[in-house]
Amino acid sequence: MGEVKSIDAPHITVLRTDNVTQTLELNEETSLRKGRDSVTMADIQPGDHVFVRGAMQNNVFVPKSVMVIGPEQWKRMQEMGMTPVGNKPAGETKPNPPQR
Repeated sequence: MGEVKSIDAPHITVLRTDNVTQTLELNEETSLRKGRDSVTMADIQPGDHVFVRGAMQNNVFVPKSVMVIGPEQWKRMQEMGMTPVGNKPAGETKPNPPQR
């Protein structure tokens, strides 16, 4: 999950939410979606936020699916804490679960 920084087909460079830059190599089997719509690589732009699923192959992350996330949905995901704990703004803490 992260922000698209650059596109050089068939590669997309993403700044992940843990502040690591990762290059993805898309192929003909990669599913690209924006909401419920199927899109092409040309529809993805730097600055877009994406949620990606896939696996490492030959030292390159090959995505099975790339979901472009709209700005409002991205904001809601961050507010709900759906980013890694290490990526929360300074001073923000995660509540402790109740003890039993």
